[in-house]
Amino acid sequence: TEIYTLSLHDALPICREAALKCLPPDVASDAQMVERLVREARSASSLNHPNICTIYEVDEDAGYHFITMELLQGQTLRDRIAAGSIPMAELLRIGTQIADALSAAHQKGIIHRDIKPANVFLNERGEAKVLDFGLAKVEETSAAVTATGVAALTSSGQTVGTIAYMSPEQARGQKLDARSDLFSLGVLFYEMATGELPFPGGTTAIIFDAILNRKPVRISQVKPGIPSSFENIVEKLLEKDCRNRYQAAAEVLSDLRRMTVDGNLLRTASAKAASPRKAGKTIDSLAVLPFTNATGDEELDHLSELVAEGVLDGLSHLPKLRVVPRSKAFRHRDRSDDPYAVGRELAVRAVLTGRITMREDMLLVRAELIDVAKDTQLW
Repeated sequence: TEIYTLSLHDALPICREAALKCLPPDVASDAQMVERLVREARSASSLNHPNICTIYEVDEDAGYHFITMELLQGQTLRDRIAAGSIPMAELLRIGTQIADALSAAHQKGIIHRDIKPANVFLNERGEAKVLDFGLAKVEETSAAVTATGVAALTSSGQTVGTIAYMSPEQARGQKLDARSDLFSLGVLFYEMATGELPFPGGTTAIIFDAILNRKPVRISQVKPGIPSSFENIVEKLLEKDCRNRYQAAAEVLSDLRRMTVDGNLLRTASAKAASPRKAGKTIDSLAVLPFTNATGDEELDHLSELVAEGVLDGLSHLPKLRVVPRSKAFRHRDRSDDPYAVGRELAVRAVLTGRITMREDMLLVRAELIDVAKDTQLW
C-alpha cells in the first residue's frame, strides 16, 4: 500500500491533516488485496481507542480503493527497537498501551493476527498506535497462512519478520482466538526488552521449529537487570499451549500496570539511583489528594477524584506503607497547593498531588510526590 497526506478543507468545517492508504496501480485490480484493504477499514473503524489508528472512511474513486485515516508523525516500533536499548519505564508505557488496544479489539471480537513492531507506530508524544488490521478477523476462523504470507515464506535463508511473531496455533493453521495475539505480544515484548527475537532462525523452517518446539533463552540471560515480574509476564505470554497462556489482554494489562505500582520497576539498575529510598528514611506513610481539574471544563470535575482513587487503590495493596483513607485525605481537596501543611496535619511522610489538563483532544495527567519531612520533590 501507499500512504499520502491530504488536507480536508471542503469536507470538514476545520482543516484536518489526514493520510490516504491506497493500493498501488499494479495491484489495484487484485480482488484479494482490495478485500484486505476493505477488511482493515471495517475492522479498525469499529474501534474507538486512543492507541488504535483512527479510520475516517473507506471509499473508491476511479477504480481506486482507499482508506482515509489518521495522519501520524513519528516512527514505527521497529525503528525504535533498531535505534537502541529501550528503558524499562518506556517499555512498560508502550507495552501497556498496546495491551490496552488489544483488549479493546478483543472485546469487540476482533483478532489482529499480525502483531509485530512494524504494525505499532509511536507518535511524536511517544504514544503507541496499533496499525494494519488487514489480516484481522471479526470472529474465530482458520489461521491458515494467506497468499500474502505464503509469498513471505518463500524467502529462503532470511529471517522473515511476520513469521517470527506467529503463535504456535497460527503456524499450524489452526483456529485462532485472542490468545494468538497475546503470544505475538509476548514476542514483541521480548524483542523490546532484549533487541533480539525469542525464536530466531536463518530459514522459515528453523523459525517454525523454534516456535513450535523450543523454549526461548530467558530474558534475564540476554539482558541482565530486567525485573523478574516483567520476565514472568513475557514467559506466560509465550506459553506454547494457549491454555497455559494469559486468557485475555485485560489480564496482561493488569499485570503491567501492577509492575509500575508494586516497586518492581525500581529494582532495575537504572532506576535504583532515582528511588525515593535513597533519600534516607523509607517512605512508610502517604496521602493522596484529589487531582486538580485544570482543563477549564467543569464536566470533567469527576476525574479529579476518579484518578486519585485509582492511585489509592493501587497503593493500598503495598506492604509496609500506610495510606491515609480516602474519606480523610479528600477533606483536603482544596489544599493541594500546600502539600507540606497537609502532610504534617495527616502525620504522613509524603503527599501525592496532581493536575489534569487538556491539550487538543488529549487529557494529560501530571503527578507530584512530595517528601514532607525533607521538603523535597521525590517524583
